[in-house]
Amino acid sequence: MRAARRRLRRAVERARRFAAVGLPGDSLVAVPASGQVLYRLVWCVPARERDFMSQMEKGRPPHKDSPAIYWTGVSMFRERSQAVSRARGKGSAVARVTLRPEEGFHLAKTLNEGHYTVWGLPDRLLANCAIV
Repeated sequence: MRAARRRLRRAVERARRFAAVGLPGDSLVAVPASGQVLYRLVWCVPARERDFMSQMEKGRPPHKDSPAIYWTGVSMFRERSQAVSRARGKGSAVARVTLRPEEGFHLAKTLNEGHYTVWGLPDRLLANCAIV
């Protein structure tokens, strides 16, 4: 119950900030990376380029209930434990990804607490990751 109230309060605050600059409340704003460290669930050790490909790049259809822009990026998390909680079986590991500004990465706070969508070239994301 408390978490639901926090999410609602954040959504209302975000809608107010967006409205103040003329954007709809459900807008998604991506910003250039500035050295953030996020975590991504990968399927192999060592990680492969495919582990950093978006659903679009993998040729998968977009989810019918999600904005198409999510389909073009990859999910990452603020905390390692959040990525671990998404693991669904053997063979998965967690990569720490440093989003260096010179690589041209962008990110946006999306979905649940600690979830981000990241946009960048898969080979560059791979080059900036380490299994943890």
